[in-house]
Amino acid sequence: MTCSYVGSRIPQLVKNYRRGTTTGLSLPMFVLLVLGSTTYIASIFVRSTAKEFVVPKLPWLLEALGSAVLDFCIVCQVLYFRKKNLNQPAAAALLPGAGTDSLL
Repeated sequence: MTCSYVGSRIPQLVKNYRRGTTTGLSLPMFVLLVLGSTTYIASIFVRSTAKEFVVPKLPWLLEALGSAVLDFCIVCQVLYFRKKNLNQPAAAALLPGAGTDSLL
């Protein structure tokens, strides 16, 4: 599960960077994903911080931390490209092939 999740975020980050836009991505969805991963991590530590409790849960903690970091990077990209693209003319959207890029 972790490999498929992380494997989907890294190509998305690269695609956003190459295209210079995050068109089609939902900012609220990624914010909620970050909050979900963060609260999952917090719920483990709220229950107990004892080594005997936390160590067996390390794989899930690392997966949730990795997910939160990658989703936060996408949130940052969305905010960055929104601000950057506000200053560009709308005519760029009328160029041939605009918005028809494949996933990768």
